[in-house]
Amino acid sequence: MSEITLFGACQMTPKVFTAMAPHLQTEAVRLMTECGYGVGAIERLAGSHRADLLATYNRVHQIKLRDEDRGPPPKGPRTVISATARLILLQM
Repeated sequence: MSEITLFGACQMTPKVFTAMAPHLQTEAVRLMTECGYGVGAIERLAGSHRADLLATYNRVHQIKLRDEDRGPPPKGPRTVISATARLILLQM
């Protein structure tokens, strides 16, 4: 078992990675990449091959909130962002 640092120390093994929900797998692969782990290290930690990890890295997940989780609509004026900020946010 290897201990890696993402937001804090965590144990990562192929068994742990496989047990993660798909959105958490994507987040883990992206965080390991951002933390400087190489492809070989991520392959060993996740127990997956490069092509599978690339597919996991590129997944897009949509979060759907139930109405009761959304809470009341915000009060007051809406924040207006610049066109540049909007383009940057849309590219993420």
